Amino acid sequence: MSARLIRMVALAALTLIVPRLAASDEPALEVRPQVDKHWSVYASAGLQYDSNVALDPTGQRLPGAPANPADGGGVFSAGGRYDLVDTARWQASLEYDFYQTAHFRLHDFDLRSNRVAGTAGYSLVPDVWTGVQAGYQHYVLGVDPYSGAPFVTPFVSWTQQDWGLTQFVYEHAHVTYLSQPFENVRDGPTDTASLNQTVYWGSRYVTIGYEFGSERPQSNSVFGESFRERYHQVGVGFGFSPGWRTTVDLAYLFRYENYPASEPALGTTRQDTVNQFSVSVRRPVTTYLSAGLTYYGTFDNSNVAIYQYRRNIVSAEVRVVF
Repeated sequence: MSARLIRMVALAALTLIVPRLAASDEPALEVRPQVDKHWSVYASAGLQYDSNVALDPTGQRLPGAPANPADGGGVFSAGGRYDLVDTARWQASLEYDFYQTAHFRLHDFDLRSNRVAGTAGYSLVPDVWTGVQAGYQHYVLGVDPYSGAPFVTPFVSWTQQDWGLTQFVYEHAHVTYLSQPFENVRDGPTDTASLNQTVYWGSRYVTIGYEFGSERPQSNSVFGESFRERYHQVGVGFGFSPGWRTTVDLAYLFRYENYPASEPALGTTRQDTVNQFSVSVRRPVTTYLSAGLTYYGTFDNSNVAIYQYRRNIVSAEVRVVF
């Protein structure tokens, strides 16, 4: 497996397994022509239907929001990558990603994300890469800044010739909430650690993985402490081509969330079980243009009824990559 392909697979895996965001905010996998160049840019536009718009970027229901509001809207994204170093032993690049939803009615829940990052990797031996990604993620909800978080993500990737990839990823971030209701309440560090194995054969792949994460608000308020969280997550993904130059990707995640300091008035602690599904179908139209259709489903069951929710998103987009 070439150094360039190793780096592309490693960064794609980082995109898939590190962020724990609302489905509509997950950046799409980079799709670009296989040419030997040191940069790429992309842009996409589409329409989506969201059955539960009133959630924050991490999937938490916003206090005071109406129950299960549904709306359609436009979805837009753009970004790019530039390779600073690209050799057999060293890789370094800069990346930027922009994402925006524009709802037809519920404009207070329009979500904008800006993410800038730098990634560096070094090949210890031909089949083992280690490196780090660092950057900053900023969200705007409606017209108000919502949160910002610097992050650092060390990773180790072990490739098994052309048939497999094992990857360990750790991420540390410090989230600052910039507006109500969580300003000066949920600010604090978050940590995730994950181990994933991907197996390839032909145009097909299977990925399985485990992730542990925690959120630790530094506020001493009862409201802030109620969002102190630890979670365990397992997931599986499968991709294949049914023909006609079409690719299909399926994924399922199960997450158990424990909030040990929550709900003292109820004499219990909050415990959620979350099931997430996604199905994506994509087909190239020309060398640089592709079209895709995606479904995301989230089913959050909680022993505290106010935190339960269902969310279904269907989106269609066209994407241009150079």
